[in-house]
Amino acid sequence: MRPLRIAFLVNRFPVVTETFIVGQVTGLLALGHRVDVVSREASDPDATFVADGCTVVSARVPTTRGRRALQAIALVARIALRHPVALLRIARLYLRDRKTPAIDALFFLHVIGRLPARPDVVHAQFGPLGAVAAVLRDAGVLDAPFVTSFRGYDLSWSLRRHGRDVYRHLLARGDLFLASCDYFRRRLVAELDADPERIVVHRSGIDVDRFTPAAGDDAEPTRILTIGRLVEKKGVAYAIRAIAAVATDCPDVDYAILGDGPLRAELEALVASLGIADRVRFLGEQTHDEIRAHVGRSALLVAPSVTAANGDEEGIPNTLKEAMAAERPVVATRHAGIPELVDDGVSGFLVPERDVDALADRIRALLGDPARRVAMGNAGRRTVRRDYDRDVLNRELVELYTRLLDARTTPRRPAP
Repeated sequence: MRPLRIAFLVNRFPVVTETFIVGQVTGLLALGHRVDVVSREASDPDATFVADGCTVVSARVPTTRGRRALQAIALVARIALRHPVALLRIARLYLRDRKTPAIDALFFLHVIGRLPARPDVVHAQFGPLGAVAAVLRDAGVLDAPFVTSFRGYDLSWSLRRHGRDVYRHLLARGDLFLASCDYFRRRLVAELDADPERIVVHRSGIDVDRFTPAAGDDAEPTRILTIGRLVEKKGVAYAIRAIAAVATDCPDVDYAILGDGPLRAELEALVASLGIADRVRFLGEQTHDEIRAHVGRSALLVAPSVTAANGDEEGIPNTLKEAMAAERPVVATRHAGIPELVDDGVSGFLVPERDVDALADRIRALLGDPARRVAMGNAGRRTVRRDYDRDVLNRELVELYTRLLDARTTPRRPAP
């Protein structure tokens, strides 16, 4: 197999909370391919990425609609000189369908020429970026086959905000769609009438060996962990209330929350109002190595995900996979793709969303049964090793790219 040149379209790169994209980049590079990254915005100030064989360029699309429009006007003059035909085609697409992401396409068009060479395959990492790729293809800027991954927000709050027609052009023009779980594949087909023949479930993988099981006496029996951004869909408030209930029976319980976000002050106030400030610790954002160490010292992980008021949903959180790889049992909710990972009663427990009593009951059951924690931990690691090994999934991704390229170069037989 010849080395491929792959272009990723991403919202921001690198991002501390999106290790799955960094894992794909590093994995593809390790397999001998070239990966160039075109980022919609500048990278996180606290995150850096440098690797041989990878060029990262940023479109620097402004975050507010007004600023996007003003800067797009300035871009038009420059693009008109270099890409007049592409500019005209983008304008026509926008006039035909006002949901066309024309302004974003202009920003990507402006920087995509800075890549070292034309890509063999373009991979848009979320639905809205796939919509941009579809515009760039019709504008004559991209002639490579392109793949779009759907991972969560793009099939939840994005649809609620923009309507189901937001991906109509993408679904007609895209070559292949990757759903991060079966749940999202079903939604693509049932709600958006996507062609099931062009949808493949390709899960986000982790470095299983990096999360090795800790020795049994390294774990603190009452230490409970939640990892994630402090936003509504993570459901942390329900876990806090469950911990308050558990603390009445287990006064030495220790609950550590790793992550930060807009709800932190509200959640800290909730902890204070419940009188459990001495049992709950907000540890803020952590590096991947720090997270790994915290997981190794914990007894179990709680992931109380919910569907947010704006429709935002998870896919399958990587933090669950990482805890299970470290042989830690999990208590999670029946939310989106999570039941595809957690086998209820085998590798962890599943409870209904927002059910504080059920969360507390399952946490108590695990804290009081060390043997069950060990058995569930063993089962969880087997599941992650079998289905979510990043190296295996990256090789499968290359196979998907190669099939697209082979399909494009194979001549079609004439109709009889």
